[in-house]
Amino acid sequence: MDSLAPASFVLKALHLSTRLALKQVATYIPISAANSSGSELEYQLGERSFVFIYNFGAIAFFNVAEEEQQTYIKAISNVSPVNPQVTSEDFKIVEVNEADPVSQKHDLTFDSIRIRELTLKKIKLVADIIAESTAIEYFEQIVERDLLTESRSISRSLRSSGKTSLSMKDMARFVGTCLATKQDIISELYVVDSPEETWEDQNFAKLYFDLKQHFEIETRYRVLEYKLKLIQETVDVIVEMLRFKRHQFLEVVIVALIAVEVVWPLLRMMVSGLPQLGF
Repeated sequence: MDSLAPASFVLKALHLSTRLALKQVATYIPISAANSSGSELEYQLGERSFVFIYNFGAIAFFNVAEEEQQTYIKAISNVSPVNPQVTSEDFKIVEVNEADPVSQKHDLTFDSIRIRELTLKKIKLVADIIAESTAIEYFEQIVERDLLTESRSISRSLRSSGKTSLSMKDMARFVGTCLATKQDIISELYVVDSPEETWEDQNFAKLYFDLKQHFEIETRYRVLEYKLKLIQETVDVIVEMLRFKRHQFLEVVIVALIAVEVVWPLLRMMVSGLPQLGF
């Protein structure tokens, strides 16, 4: 085999769960983390084999056998339930040698990247971006499938009949789901910062921004925000409807109490005025 032939590796990322307590996850993994922080765990399984676990519920495997991946997936499932629909992405990383005609430091295609001098720092950067992409995809599915679809249904119902068939409980549940999803997106994704190396290394910064653009990270964030704003408008209408229904209910109760207060003395007078029956 030609020693100058490009080396090819597979990086697989999955979004498995909601926000993870990494210290708890680490207790279920048989080896110690090579690096750890409040936001991620890094494990080295071999010279060029790594696992990255993120507190926003994603995991990335670089050059890790399928069977070995299950150990880490199980560790996460022991701490937090795995999503019913796991979002995942496979990406090929090819390390090219100096004799390769590629003129730039990296070259992106649809499902792969060719990189010169494939260091751990670069591997981790690709893993970070793809893990973030799977997390965004997870929330894209929730917003589109669960929230936006329901929001459209409510809007159409209001447009056609001026009311909705949802009960107060269902409307409150929908509002709660919307708020919880929005909070999850903010707490899990908006805290993903750019690496410090992007301020120190021009080539590294270019790789970072090219990857962000390739996976349309910023665009997808903006689309999510726009959809959440549309849903928020529906939520505001529902909250107002709930408030109106509550006011209506209270008004009925007040009227009923007033009626009882007025009618009760009359009933007592009528009863007291009836002739007493003797036996």
